Amino acid sequence: TRVCSASLAAFAAGANDVANEVAPLAAIWQTYRDGRVAESVRTPKWLFAYAGAGVAAGLALFGSRVMRTVGRDTTKMTPARGFNIELGYALASLVASAEGWPVSTTQLCVGAVVGVGLASGTD
Repeated sequence: TRVCSASLAAFAAGANDVANEVAPLAAIWQTYRDGRVAESVRTPKWLFAYAGAGVAAGLALFGSRVMRTVGRDTTKMTPARGFNIELGYALASLVASAEGWPVSTTQLCVGAVVGVGLASGTD
């Protein structure tokens, strides 16, 4: 069950973070290429790969530090709490992606950690 929730969370985070990174880059690229600001932007495939590489680099450089802070220092972590956190922020991220809302998956995860910590009490 935890593997499924973690996989869903990873998919949702990747989809949302790359989309948030690609949109401004695509607008800048098309404005540079066309010399004008367009109402809609066609995103080249290489730009998705570039954005994905940027997300991967950020995870490689700072991911363990963020995970350590959120996963250990914010609240007591148990398998059940971890499942609820992963499922909560994954579903929130998928809804935001489907609706086109630019949200931060890191903030969604921290919100889920704090919410589960508050709901769990002081034990």
